Amino acid sequence: MKSYTIKQTSPWLLVSMLLITVSIGMGFLLLLKQQQVLSAGGFIIWPFIIGMFWISYYMSKHIATAETEIIIDEVGIRQTWLTQFLFSNKADRDIKWIEIREYVYQPERNYHILKIKLTSGSVIKIHHDVFDHKKDDFNQLQLDLAEKVDQLNKTGIEIGKGKTMYETKAALVMAILLVVFLLVAVIVLIFLASRGAVKPKNVLVVFAGISPILYFLAQVYAHRQKKNESV
Repeated sequence: MKSYTIKQTSPWLLVSMLLITVSIGMGFLLLLKQQQVLSAGGFIIWPFIIGMFWISYYMSKHIATAETEIIIDEVGIRQTWLTQFLFSNKADRDIKWIEIREYVYQPERNYHILKIKLTSGSVIKIHHDVFDHKKDDFNQLQLDLAEKVDQLNKTGIEIGKGKTMYETKAALVMAILLVVFLLVAVIVLIFLASRGAVKPKNVLVVFAGISPILYFLAQVYAHRQKKNESV
């Protein structure tokens, strides 16, 4: 039997709380401006803005994080909620190995996701913030789970390893379309820059904005390479 303490994050709750707290903070800053406490063009407003976003993220992260204990033994997986998300009262779970159809471990930019798909059709998702990656046992959990599944498969209990989003055919088609889009965008930007219609600094802003696309393409390529090497 092995026990793991996990900091689990609710992405939707995190985003919702960020929107709420940032909106309140912006309203407070506008009120201070109207009262002429802060000057919009003055240097003094920037510490307030930076501090507001930091406080907003810290509060939202704290509210959207819960701690769970996960135990892996010969019978299955047991999840016990040590703390709860805001306005939440999730029940503890006991899952037998024979109830699991497959599992998927999917790294993302902001979260690493562990999905456990049951034979009943239910899906259990554990979202783990990348900033907590070395602060708890999540990484060891996904490694030990993969090892345990390999052992169980040799005893006749069949648990599959599902595909990540980046390994699907839909992701490959999307990647091809995005590559075509990026090539066309680069050609258009070069043409406009040569005519003086676009400033170089604006080009840098555009390339910074497409970083999520580049991350997606890199992940599709990396997963395809890994799959080809394992064949």
